[in-house]
Amino acid sequence: MADTNVNGGTQQATGKLKSVESLDQTNEMERGLSNRHVQFIAIGGTIGTGLFLGSGKSISLTGPSIIFVYILVGVIMLFLMRAIGEMMYRDPSQHTFINFITRYLGNGWG
Repeated sequence: MADTNVNGGTQQATGKLKSVESLDQTNEMERGLSNRHVQFIAIGGTIGTGLFLGSGKSISLTGPSIIFVYILVGVIMLFLMRAIGEMMYRDPSQHTFINFITRYLGNGWG
């Protein structure tokens, strides 16, 4: 088993310790997270946690029947995304969903 050192850096498989600075000099990876990246990670974590807790609460209130509702909505969303993909394939000049609505349903809808 390798020795551990309180003052050391990272531990190698041979039991020798190297400092983080010496590893960073030979490592070709770059620390490139900007403020925007960190914000999106935080927002994604918050939304994901909210969805997880919200679905847990709805399952506890309604019972296991809500799972069928989730499956039904998932199938509806699958067909909706496939339909949007088909519309995009047929007319790639439309770039947004609002453009599809305006083109196929009229100005009053989009």
